[in-house]
Amino acid sequence: MERVFEELSRRNEVDQLEIYCSSNRIMAIRIVNTEILESKLNMDSGIGVRVLKDGFIGYASGTSLTIEAAREAYGKATKVANSKMGEKENISFARPSDSKIERLPNSSFSDDRVRDLQDEELAGLGKRMIDSALAHDRRVYDCSGSITVVGYEFATVNSNGIDSHDLGDYVYATLTSMTKDGDLIAQGFDTLVTRKYSKLVEGVEHVGEKSAEMSAGSLGPKQPPSGKYDMIYTPSCMSLTMRNLAGMANAQRVHDGLSMFTEYLGRQVASDVVSVVEDGRFEDGKGSATFDDEGLPTMRTVIIENGLLKSFFHDSYTSKMFGVRSTGNGFRVLTQVGGSTLEGKRYDFPPTCSSANFVILPGDSNEEEIIQDTKRGIIIGWTRYERLLNSRAGAFTSNARSGNLMVENGEVKYPVHGFRIHDNYMNLLKSIDLVAKNLEQKGHWGTASISPTFRTRAIQIISI
Repeated sequence: MERVFEELSRRNEVDQLEIYCSSNRIMAIRIVNTEILESKLNMDSGIGVRVLKDGFIGYASGTSLTIEAAREAYGKATKVANSKMGEKENISFARPSDSKIERLPNSSFSDDRVRDLQDEELAGLGKRMIDSALAHDRRVYDCSGSITVVGYEFATVNSNGIDSHDLGDYVYATLTSMTKDGDLIAQGFDTLVTRKYSKLVEGVEHVGEKSAEMSAGSLGPKQPPSGKYDMIYTPSCMSLTMRNLAGMANAQRVHDGLSMFTEYLGRQVASDVVSVVEDGRFEDGKGSATFDDEGLPTMRTVIIENGLLKSFFHDSYTSKMFGVRSTGNGFRVLTQVGGSTLEGKRYDFPPTCSSANFVILPGDSNEEEIIQDTKRGIIIGWTRYERLLNSRAGAFTSNARSGNLMVENGEVKYPVHGFRIHDNYMNLLKSIDLVAKNLEQKGHWGTASISPTFRTRAIQIISI
């Protein structure tokens, strides 16, 4: 990358130049019909070139780490900038002074034992996960899922003095278990998201057990009538909720008027037992890194403190719009149109303001105490298809998939199914009254969230 930057910067054809390189090793096994169907390995690397000329940005990428690919990407990016489309006022690439952090704390998000995993060991871990589900309950008859191991390395250099390099590894394991008892069939789900080899080895059997437990516990559900219930949200159901909540604190979406937080800075947006941070350095977080993809240090940013909205998270572009410094949230995320479906660090599109790890902080309650204190409520175990209906109002709907249990007078009574949660996130946050001490990282469809169990009062459900 340094060789590429040295050559291209000598051309003096653009006002600012940024080179980004990444290399990914993605190993995975896929589980179908209670068997390991396949094992695969993807090696993916490439270069992204971004240029700024006369206030216009151009971006292009190449799929190899070669001088030739860089030259071609530079030429394409320069043509895009010369087309004079997509002007952004006061645009500039990241500078070291854009960061709030002057001295970078030592951080490591790489585990050599994860990086060195071979397919034989990964298959063995997958088998342990399957066997634990089958052993947990004899009614489990089918398992499906995957274990994906991602190792990445990336670097950013630009003409403003950015010169950053980082590497990391993480594991994403998931298992869905099916149980059958007579004519009754149910489904359960669990995940393990970690950067640590020790947690992987210790945790795969727990994933099997929890997915089987949820599946067996969901047999013979009743349909609750539409109405308002106290909801006990567990970490396993929070991935899609947290993704949408993180979008509310994204400074770009706030600026564009696409967030329910747009006019609420300094005001109450949650109950006083709720505190939320955006933490790019969370010890075991899937999105953690020493640097963001603009080359700026990541950090921990307080978003909500005791119910008050304190700040948003920023990349270098939004920080200039708001007159603050970047929080190290410039990432090249998978959700952009045209982006690669592969995991890891992406080179094939430019950075944008994005969340690393959005975290609801733990409270003082025990999970058992929350259940015992609930007169009429539902424990939510697993949701799917959570949709943001109106981002400015925070209106959402989600399908309560499985692992949902009715609570009456402090006791878990029976599983419930066949309803959607239909409310808005501001009401959900303001109605939280109890937050548990546990803090777990769980995933769904490639996303990950970090949350405790909590109770929120009088949330609307609709029977379907």
